Order: sequence, then C-alpha cells, then structure tokens
Amino acid sequence: MDSTGPDGVSASDRSSGWTRRSVLGVAGTTAMFGLAGCSSQSPTAPSSDGDSKSLDVDREGYSGDAFAGRLTEGVESSEPAVVEHGIYEGKVVYDRSCESVGDGLTGCDAGIETADLGDINFYYEHDMQQKPCLTPDQQVALDVDDDGAVVQRRD
Repeated sequence: MDSTGPDGVSASDRSSGWTRRSVLGVAGTTAMFGLAGCSSQSPTAPSSDGDSKSLDVDREGYSGDAFAGRLTEGVESSEPAVVEHGIYEGKVVYDRSCESVGDGLTGCDAGIETADLGDINFYYEHDMQQKPCLTPDQQVALDVDDDGAVVQRRD
C-alpha cells in the first residue's frame, strides 16, 4: 500500500525529490568553493610562496615603498652602469618599458635624475598590485652598493 499525502504525491516520490535537491545543493556548494580556490591562485595574484620574499628590500633602513634593482646603461639594457657606492637624492624622470616577467611581476625601467650622476636608468621588478610603478617627478633616494641599487620614494 502506497501512502499518498494530501497533495497526491507518494512518500517515495517526496523523499527522492528531497534527496535530489540535497545532492544538487552539496554539489553546487562544493563547486563554488573549488572555483574560489582556483581564482585565488591566478597568476596575477601576489605569490604566497617563498619567492615573494626575494622582492623584499633586504638592506637595513629600507622597507615598505622601496624597490630593489640594478643600474643599467639605458632603457631595456642589461649592461650594468658603473656608479660609485653612495646615497644619491634625485627625482624620477620616466618609468617605461614595463613588461610582464612572470609570476605576477612586472619589470620596469625608471630614469632617476641626480645632481651627482645625471640621468641613470634603474631596472626593477615588482608586483604592481602591491607597489605601483615609480612616477615622474617623484622625489627618491638612490642607494648604490655591491648588491645593486635600492630606490626609496620620498613623497
């Protein structure tokens, strides 16, 4: 004997409908969490592994809005510029040739104008989501030593 409710639907049909809705709800929730996990691993998201530590400026007195890089002979040049060690005050005159270098990082060439060095090219890689590019007319300090160069924004 099949028990039929006041709505004319049998008990077995009611339970199979509930089971189907439950399975679909669980599957939908699982898919939603799975997609959220994938989007947080996109190549433009900041890296959470040890490689992101290599972008930190590892020089005493610098943190936050400082960029580690190297001085080159010109834009898009890999030829190192020979500069005496020291700290130079200057301003940014250009920031260009910004191209993706992978892992969510961008490599840029910035022109730094100083009284002692004239115009010098500074190549640096950074995560644009965490630190935007240097911009023309920004006052900066340029610290040069054997390990390369660090540029710190002053304003």
